[in-house]
Amino acid sequence: MLLAIDPGLTTGVAVLNYRGEVIFANELSGDPDLIVATCAEIPHQDEVIEEGPPNRNNPFLDDLDGRLRAEFPDAVWLRPTDWKSTPRASTPIPRRTIRSVHVRDAIHMGREFLHRSGHTLDTRAMAS
Repeated sequence: MLLAIDPGLTTGVAVLNYRGEVIFANELSGDPDLIVATCAEIPHQDEVIEEGPPNRNNPFLDDLDGRLRAEFPDAVWLRPTDWKSTPRASTPIPRRTIRSVHVRDAIHMGREFLHRSGHTLDTRAMAS
């Protein structure tokens, strides 16, 4: 299982199986410690996290990123430019999934990570 995280004031979190199907998806908000603790409790084997711009001026996101890096030292960090222009960025999202931009981004970024890791994505099952 893959844990995909799109940090933000509302943080998108998705768990995908290795075929790219969404097992769980939701938004988290509030204290960075609570966000990271919640993510750490979600069963998974791999992590991918979206990396924000290096020159942003946002203490909340800097704090959240630092806590995510400490909790998930082996996570792969992808920039939006690494995945937003790929075909995985437009794969279908299940109708039952929260439709926030952060959750959608976590799902799409996770699928790009899986693709780059050599997993075969099941596009028919992705939308169900």
